[in-house]
Amino acid sequence: MFAWEGVFHGAPSGFDHATAMHDGLTYFERFSTPPIRELTCARPMRVIIAQIDDGASTRTMVEGVAQWKVAHPDAFASLLERAHVRAQRFLTLLNASSMDAPTWNQEIGQLLTENHVDLQQIGVSTPALNDACQVAEQAGAFGAKLIGAGGGGCIVAWVDDARHDAVFHALSNQSKKCFSLSMNDEVVL
Repeated sequence: MFAWEGVFHGAPSGFDHATAMHDGLTYFERFSTPPIRELTCARPMRVIIAQIDDGASTRTMVEGVAQWKVAHPDAFASLLERAHVRAQRFLTLLNASSMDAPTWNQEIGQLLTENHVDLQQIGVSTPALNDACQVAEQAGAFGAKLIGAGGGGCIVAWVDDARHDAVFHALSNQSKKCFSLSMNDEVVL
């Protein structure tokens, strides 16, 4: 199965393979043992995933990032460090039960938005994805970013119950399909 991921991705991380075999919220770290671990969330979590367009080939996007890395080694190293710091902060926030909900949501949303800016820098975002993130934030999302390989595809917007409907409606008007997910809930289309 992992060999087929190599056909489609070129240099697969193992993320797709590992997460497909787990249920719930997971954290994947490629060279860690074990590479995937299940996570818990200290408070209700709600996101909206919107399919903006079909997206590009994962292989094409991975090769493009590799080329950007070679052309901009210092910027790439800095970007990776920022991504690592954000991921660690996100993991800490997931279990921050003593933090008030508005601050918790704002901090997580800010992490998503900052990550999207870095993904724009390395060329994996598109004008349509950027617009969708902006639409989500203007409708009330705490933050939004592209997900997947980039080059099109989907975004994720971080919301709470009070902001959910406005963001879902705004993204529904701009996307092929919207999904609403919350921790331990079923998918709502």
